[in-house]
Amino acid sequence: MNNGEVCSSLIVPCHCCVTIAPPWMWVQSRLDSFIQVAWTQRSRGKAANRPNKKSRSQMTYMYMRPLLLAVFFSKQFIHAKVMQRGINKMISVTSTNSRDLRYLLPSLTDDEACRVEGNLIGERFKNTDVFAMSFEPKKSKKGSSHS
Repeated sequence: MNNGEVCSSLIVPCHCCVTIAPPWMWVQSRLDSFIQVAWTQRSRGKAANRPNKKSRSQMTYMYMRPLLLAVFFSKQFIHAKVMQRGINKMISVTSTNSRDLRYLLPSLTDDEACRVEGNLIGERFKNTDVFAMSFEPKKSKKGSSHS
């Protein structure tokens, strides 16, 4: 192409031909990418129309982790229960306020009481042939420790 020759390869351009798109195609390609992004992302208006729509993982979560450990700490005692999520059935319940632990422990809220109650609920669980459960602290209790 140096001496006014025309490139004969129309199907596959050779190394001497450089194809540059005109500027109006640049704008069009940017608009196409913008439209693709707009279609792939959910707009806020659609999310506002369906505020309580749950994802598949949120709907199946309670069936994948069926047993939940709930622990309640008060100033006088500690109460722990294990329940089945789908039907809210109590599997095991322990408390430092129960008759067998109330007079056995010197303090009903210290670390030793927590340890004894954890061992007791673990033994009751093993007797029912269940070896796994999940524990989710409340939003206000995340990161804080009981003393």
